[in-house]
This record gives sequence, C-alpha cells and structure tokens, in this order.
Amino acid sequence: MKQKHQFPAVRAGTDSIVSSQGPSGSLPSDFLNSAALRLGWSALLYAGAYAIAYAIVHLTYDFPPSSAHGGAIVVCGIAVGVSICLYLAVRSKRFDACRLLDAGLIYWVFGALCIDVSYYTGVLELGLSTAGISWVGVWLVIYPLVVPNRPAKVLVAALAAAAMGPLAFLIARQVTGADPHPSFHPIQAFSSYFVCAGLAYISARIVHRMGKAVREAREMGSYRLIRQLGSGGMGEVWLAKHRLLARPAAVKFVRLDRVLANPASSESARALLNRFEREAQATAALHCQNTIDLYDFGVTEDGTFYYAMEFLEGLDADTFVKRYGPVPLNRAVFWLLQLCESLEDAHCTGLVHRDIKPGNLFICRYGRRHDFVKVLDFGLVKAQSDFGQADDRLTQTGTITGTPAYLAPEVALGQTEIDARADIYSLGCTAYWLLTGKPVFEGATGMEVILQHVNAPPLRPTERNSETPIMPEIEEIILACLEKEPKRRPQSASAVADRLRRLPLADPWTFEKAEAWWKEHQPVDTAEVQAANSLAEETIDSQESHVTGFQLLTNREP
Repeated sequence: MKQKHQFPAVRAGTDSIVSSQGPSGSLPSDFLNSAALRLGWSALLYAGAYAIAYAIVHLTYDFPPSSAHGGAIVVCGIAVGVSICLYLAVRSKRFDACRLLDAGLIYWVFGALCIDVSYYTGVLELGLSTAGISWVGVWLVIYPLVVPNRPAKVLVAALAAAAMGPLAFLIARQVTGADPHPSFHPIQAFSSYFVCAGLAYISARIVHRMGKAVREAREMGSYRLIRQLGSGGMGEVWLAKHRLLARPAAVKFVRLDRVLANPASSESARALLNRFEREAQATAALHCQNTIDLYDFGVTEDGTFYYAMEFLEGLDADTFVKRYGPVPLNRAVFWLLQLCESLEDAHCTGLVHRDIKPGNLFICRYGRRHDFVKVLDFGLVKAQSDFGQADDRLTQTGTITGTPAYLAPEVALGQTEIDARADIYSLGCTAYWLLTGKPVFEGATGMEVILQHVNAPPLRPTERNSETPIMPEIEEIILACLEKEPKRRPQSASAVADRLRRLPLADPWTFEKAEAWWKEHQPVDTAEVQAANSLAEETIDSQESHVTGFQLLTNREP
C-alpha cells in the first residue's frame, strides 16, 4: 500500500494540531500536509509549463539577435531550476509543512517576477502592444486555491507578486533598450495585476475559512468526526472513527463558547462542565459490559470538552415503548436483569447513578447479540461517600437533581443520606413504564409529579394496563422497589435480580428470540439512525436531567 507523505511538524495520526499562531492558522494537519504536497507538484508543473511556453514563443516569433535573448534564457533556466529544487525539497520530507508553505509564498512572488520578465522582454523586443494581461494573472489567482495559507500572508505576497509587473517591465526595458509600444499606458498595463491580487486574497479567505471549519468538525483528540448525529443547547454528538484503530465511536462534546454565551451564570456554566467531566470519569471507572464504554476524554485547543464512547445500534427503552407499546413480561425481565448488572457494578464501586429512566436504558445490537442493554448518561452520578457533604446542586435554591417521573422520594425531599436504594426506586419506575407504557405518576407539572412520589401510593401496574398480562409476582417486585422508605425496598440491585430470576416465566426471553424480532421489526440502518437520535436527545442538553427552581420543568412532560 502506498504510504502518504508526512511532514515533521504536522504528523497525521497524532493528537497534535497546528497551533493557531503558526503560519497556517488552525488548519487541520492533513489539510496542511496536502497543501505542502500540492506545492511541490505546482512547482514541478510551473517548471514544465514555463519551459514549454518559452520554447513555443521562441519557435513562433522571429526574435532579432540581441543581448536580451541570452538574458531570457538565463531567466528561464533560473525559474525552472528553482522550481525543481522546491519540488525536491517537498519530496524529501525534511522540512515541516508550515515552513514549506511560507517558502511557497516567496516562490509565488519569484514565479510572478520570472513570468513578467520573460513576457515584457519579448513584448519590447518584438514591439508588441501590452494590452491585456499576462499569465501572471492566472498565476496570482490559481496559486492560493491550490496552496492555501493564512489570508494576511497571502495578501502581502499577492501585492508583492502584483508589484513584480512594473519591476519586470523596468528590468526588461533596461535589458532590451527598447521603448514600449505607443499604445502602452502604465495604469492600464499594471492595474489588472492588483485586481488579481485582490481576487487571490478573497480566494485565500474562503479556503482558509473552509479549512478551519473542517478542523472544527473533524478533529477531536485521536478521533476524526464523520457526521453529526444530533445537537443540543450547548453541544453535539458526532459519529467518529479513531484515526489509527478505525473503530466507530459516538463523540459527545460541549463547546466552551456556547457555555459562556449562555445567559446562565458562570457558576452554572462551571457546574455544567463539572458534570460533563464527572460523567466521563464515572463511566470510565465502571467495567460492566452493560454500561456504555468510554474510549477517550479530553479538551481541544479551542476549549471544547469531549469524550468518545462506543457507538450503539439500537434505540432507548422510552422510544421503544412509544413505538411498539408495552414490553411483554418475559422481554422486560430480560432487560431489567441486564440493568441490574450495570447498577450492581456501579453500586459496588460506590457510585449512585441518580438518573435511571427508560431514556437511559439503551436496547442495542452488540456484536451478534440483540436486545443487549447498555446504561447511558452518568452525568448525575455521585459517590455514596459524598452524600453526607454539601451537594453543590442541592444547596442551590430550589434545585432538585433528577428526572421528575423517576425521582426517588428522598431525593425529592433533598435528603443528604442518599444511597443505591434511590436507584432501586428509579429502577421500579422504569419497570413500571416498560410493562404499562405509562409513568408511575402523572401530573400537569413536574412539581405535581414529585409531590406524588413523596406522598401518593402507586397504583398496581395491572390497574394501569389491563391489556398486557402482568403476573402478580413481578407486580410485588415493582411495588417493593417503589416503597417510600428506602429501608423497605430491596437493598441492592442484585437482590432485585435474584427476585426477577425466580419468576415462573413460561417462555423466557433469549438473545436468539431477540435476533428474530430485530430482523422483523428493526433493520440495522433504521437502528443506526435511532441510536443517533437517542444519544443526542439523552446526553446533550444539560438541562434535560435536572429540575430547577419551583417551575420544575413545567414545560416538559413528566
């Protein structure tokens, strides 16, 4: 396989990005490498075109014998020789791309001088009119499109290249000793060069802006962004591939400029970024296969916080129920057992998720297994040992952390002694939704729902859904999880899993049955789109998962 040329300061396949203070601004590294290579080929093409044009002109016109003819040959030889040397310098890979591009600007001016000297020497020797524009105009406009650089440097070089026209005319007149054609007028002859210089500057700005857009869209640490999957108030989710491993990933990031532009206070912005970092760290600390895998986390040069997680093909449980209706009992148990595995791993690590809900329960195809459950969004996770300390979220006036329809009573009351049993309550709410297609409590506002979690006894699932068979044993498990007092609930996710395994299911759900269902109902291409939408909806907007003030998300469904 043919290997691409790499330049020392801009190596592809590394995490480094050319500094914005460098000669080419903040363009992507592969963009600069390609530009440097094109510089070499442009120089070689220039040498060939110059030699051919010189030969054609001198074979077409009958030049009078003069000393200027020998000077034209010297200029041709210098132009071709310098061009070939530049080509060899690029191909040697001994010089970094940024320096080569700066040297290219000097070569651009030099090339314009050589073309103009040859042009005006011939025009004066033959006594031709100088009406029109020489090939320098083409050289001025085309070069910045092929070999981009910072617009400011391109402007300086373009003006210098345009000024080579008058300088070359004076040199040619001095060498030939001939007077220009009577129709010659300096303003008419040389103004077009400066017009072309302006066009070159405009072209450079366009190309540079496009290059910066490419960099912003494609560079996230070691990951190259392929396409956007979704966006939220302050960030986006992109499908990406690792530049060396070529594995797909979903890259989630928050742009610092959007955070700072938000009307919220700096404390709220800092809390958002802290949550983002906490989510990445908490996810990386977990090792259960039912918890989404974190590949990378970092901050780019422009202050964009990002982390890369595995890309999943599937849909979240909330969307599943809304699309296909309540989940059959055997299948719901199959999912809940996997949810318990993830929660038990987090709880044993000393972490409480605090936002278990169907939207964070992702049903996907994982390898050859279907209906594989992945738990998402650990942005509200907190160590159990920290709950006795002041919570920066709970100490903010009127702030409650969580989603109203799945909020444990002790969390709604702002108690500091919160442990894994809060997740058990949310697990019960999630199981309730899966079997009935309805939340445990409904209300016109988030506050009304939260008050019911604190005070109202839940209805049995069979009272909310009489169409789907629900055995009494699983009702007892769900209602036990929904006890108001944490001490009356199952004390761990493994305890819930043990009770689920003892259910007398007549036809237990399996991965094989799931595969058959997926083949019939959920094609992979549709699943990929749904995965993108779910990741974007459930993991981007910082205000999607907590309740603020006494409005308590009155603009959202509970």
